[in-house]
Amino acid sequence: MISEADRVAELSKPPPQMPRKAIAWTAAGLTVLVLAGLVFSNAGQGSTAPKSDKTIPSSSSQLGPIPASLGALMGLETTPPEKAPGFSLLASRSGRATLSQYRGKVVVLTFFDSRCDDICTVLEHEMELADKYLAARHDAGRVELLTINSDPVATSLASARPAVMGPLATTVNWQFLTSSLKRLNALWVAYDVTIEVERSEGVISHNDVMYFIDRSGQLRAQATPVANQVGKKLFTLPAKTEASFARGVADEVESLLGRS
Repeated sequence: MISEADRVAELSKPPPQMPRKAIAWTAAGLTVLVLAGLVFSNAGQGSTAPKSDKTIPSSSSQLGPIPASLGALMGLETTPPEKAPGFSLLASRSGRATLSQYRGKVVVLTFFDSRCDDICTVLEHEMELADKYLAARHDAGRVELLTINSDPVATSLASARPAVMGPLATTVNWQFLTSSLKRLNALWVAYDVTIEVERSEGVISHNDVMYFIDRSGQLRAQATPVANQVGKKLFTLPAKTEASFARGVADEVESLLGRS
């Protein structure tokens, strides 16, 4: 057992010096890590670490916006082909619509409630723009835009009037679909749509998803519409972002049509 005097003597000694080789290897290792970080930060942009003597800004506020692909903006995910859950629902234009009747067309399927005053209005504008892009490419007649009601409180076709009279009113290949709560709920479950009703506030919340169904009735991709909340019950996106999302929708449709 070490004596108290020996312990004091050991503690009073200066710390051991790191060998010069170890210092050199440590410095080299840190350099590699720094360079690796620079390369990683540019991954996906087709570039490597910048060959420049300029100092990298220390504040993120000095950096410009990072460009993202349309797929990233849309949250687009391709999925293995799988038969889309079928339905037969009341339709705002044709009286009744089934998924099977649109074989041969690409279907863009969305979910929102007719009285929706949040992201739904942004999504309506994006679908309207997407249809215009497709029309300019002579493909609007080969796609159907369908919206299934996500309001468990208002399920009648008459309750669809606010949506039918909205931004998509003149989009002839769009329809708002609804049915009994039992049938709607079965479809919400089948398409992974979650709905919550806050009765005290009269607010209906739901997740936002957009499905792309190919001409043979197979699910091929899904996207996640988004919007910025700028006030109470007020959601919006810059017009440029809405246009980009709409262009991405049109591009995905054309891909499924075999035109991309």
